[in-house]
Amino acid sequence: MSNRRLGAIAATCAVSTLVFSVWLWAGWGGALATRTVDDVGLLAFVMFGTVCCVMAGRRTHGRQRAMWLSLGFGLAAWLVGEVIWCYYELWLGLPQSPFPSPADAAYLLFPIGAAGALVLFSARGHVRQSRLRLLLDGVIVAGSLFMVWWMTVLSSVYDAGGTSSFALAVALAYPVADVVLVTMTVLVLARANTSHRLTLGLFTAGIGLIAFSDSAFVYLIAVDSYYTGIWTDVGWAAAFLLLGLAALSNRDEPVTGAAADIGLTRTRLWLPYVPLLFAGAVGVARFPHSLYTGPLPLVSVVLVMVVLVRQFITLADNRRLLVIVAHQAHHDPLTGLANRALLTDRLERAVQANQRDPKPLALLFIDLDDFKLVNDSLGHQVGDELLVNVARRLTGCFRDNDTVARMGGDEFAILLEEGVASAVQMAGRVVEAFAHPFTIDGHLLAVRLSVGLAGVAEAEAADLSVEVLLKHADLAMYEAKRDPAGRVHVFTANTQLAHLDDLGQPQDLEATVGASS
Repeated sequence: MSNRRLGAIAATCAVSTLVFSVWLWAGWGGALATRTVDDVGLLAFVMFGTVCCVMAGRRTHGRQRAMWLSLGFGLAAWLVGEVIWCYYELWLGLPQSPFPSPADAAYLLFPIGAAGALVLFSARGHVRQSRLRLLLDGVIVAGSLFMVWWMTVLSSVYDAGGTSSFALAVALAYPVADVVLVTMTVLVLARANTSHRLTLGLFTAGIGLIAFSDSAFVYLIAVDSYYTGIWTDVGWAAAFLLLGLAALSNRDEPVTGAAADIGLTRTRLWLPYVPLLFAGAVGVARFPHSLYTGPLPLVSVVLVMVVLVRQFITLADNRRLLVIVAHQAHHDPLTGLANRALLTDRLERAVQANQRDPKPLALLFIDLDDFKLVNDSLGHQVGDELLVNVARRLTGCFRDNDTVARMGGDEFAILLEEGVASAVQMAGRVVEAFAHPFTIDGHLLAVRLSVGLAGVAEAEAADLSVEVLLKHADLAMYEAKRDPAGRVHVFTANTQLAHLDDLGQPQDLEATVGASS
């Protein structure tokens, strides 16, 4: 759906919610008219959310389809409950639907459908993190929310009791289910990819409003103050519209896998503590009343222990992520070989070491001939797979203390602490190793190498330069590519002269420029 159309629907929803709220607040038409507007209005709002979820399910695929259909099931169940409620109040003419009633059984199916949608949403491209830390985050959020619910709602409901144990159980089922649902929402919000921010934001706001209205409903029922048309019903109406807008804002995007593990954002660090801070604020406001009642002391001790354990795990995760970041900064993401930066760093260290203790050094530059044809004819995916296999075969040709690097594209470099003669032998072994073709995606691919070698003898090591060695190896590689008879070329003074001849003398260049102008 286009953003313009979505904005128009959102504006219509906002106006409808405003009219609905003002009508309930003003009580236009008397008690019967207000009750009718409340019941019929909630039917329309929840029907809107249900239809939007079904539409989102029809235009999406896989997990996304199951996600929206699961939420649609929950909203449809709530719709059934509202129909039953309307039957009692509008058809039978009762002043209020009895509690508990079959409507409550339908209402309580909504958390099941919404929880299923959250589980499917969390698998839609979330950011990976430690499973143990995720479990601890769940305990922190659920424990904090339970404390808030107990201090504001549950303790009053528990003390009020009700006409029966069954009625008490049904009353407590609403806030308990909301604790679970809000906990799951916070955890999904902490792990979700930022590309889903709008959809998840609307979803989160809708779930939060439903939890608020459920808690207010249970509390008012417990103290015998609820009636149809009370202001708390606006929360349900707005929630259904938000859930419907979330479904309409969804984009049918392919899941490309989890985001990088290094993206440990600040949001995921502090978000689980927001409910804990909220619980602390509510506790301070109600101090000392209810802080030492029921299960709160035990829950408080458990939360303190879980927070400490989570902090230790977070520190361990941060150390692990620093190692990953350092590795990725110095290694090629496709092949896992050293990258240009790491090769240059090790080459500079080798130069510095040779200035103190001169010894032979060699650098190989390797280029894959006609690699562009593979990408053009078979696609970049086959080309990438070929590069990975080339890197694997190159690594097998050298020792662990040799630096094998990918310079970019189809160029590789190897730093050897060897003399020129030994390096030439190793280069020959590399050429022989590549005499066998690769099998990639059903294609038999023969790879021809051009190898350039620049070496420094022990007597010359004191005058070694990183830039010069890199340049010489590169020039030797291009000479090997130009020579159809040779795969390996060792840099000599003649290589430098041949390169200058190719470039042309300065007067030739000037003559060419003058002629062209």
